[in-house]
Amino acid sequence: MAAPVVRVSVKSLRADFEQVFADLATQGDVVWVEAGKQRFLLVNGAEQVHEVLVARSAELVKPRSQAIDTGPPQPERPPTTDVASFRRALTGGLATRDDAGAAAIREAAAAETAAWRDGAVIDVMPLLRRLAINAAVRGAFASDLEDVLVRELDEVLRWFDDAPRIVPANRFSRYNLRRVAMLELLEAVAAQLLANADRSQPSELDAVDDNPQLAAELLLGAVGPLAQTAGWLLLC
Repeated sequence: MAAPVVRVSVKSLRADFEQVFADLATQGDVVWVEAGKQRFLLVNGAEQVHEVLVARSAELVKPRSQAIDTGPPQPERPPTTDVASFRRALTGGLATRDDAGAAAIREAAAAETAAWRDGAVIDVMPLLRRLAINAAVRGAFASDLEDVLVRELDEVLRWFDDAPRIVPANRFSRYNLRRVAMLELLEAVAAQLLANADRSQPSELDAVDDNPQLAAELLLGAVGPLAQTAGWLLLC
């Protein structure tokens, strides 16, 4: 995959990383970017995203660290661990949750699409987040959330999706104060998730010992990647 190499300053990334990436997008669909001692591949085109994530996934393995040393790019060898066996062992006893998760998605999707009409414009990511929330809450956690809590959790996820990746150091900055509020809201939703859990069913909540903070981490870790993966699948 031939791509130009563009050097940017770390200072400019810290000052306005969105503008830097907007400028880099004009350099081509695929760009190698060098910033300080770091080097990364920026993919701007949908076809190239498909090539990187799907067509050449076995060759272009994601590195163990997001920080790649500057130098000629070298493909990393795929791990020799039997990931499928590891996941089956890790989730032993939770297989019965698959049917519940599938049923949750079907019901949520039916409710979401009931009012759709020809020519309507659909905002895809909020829809995928709500479907992911229902799948995780009922499928992985054997619990339930009221519609108002689903909307609040969607707000938290949307905020984290839009949050800057380079954050101000001042803990009293607008971003950091908002982050504290979002984490408190997430923890409140997680507490209700624990309260509504069906303890007669095996679920991932069995591992958190009624700790709302741990439940919040599980919830954020389950829903966010699920919605993002669904979004990438639609793109690819």
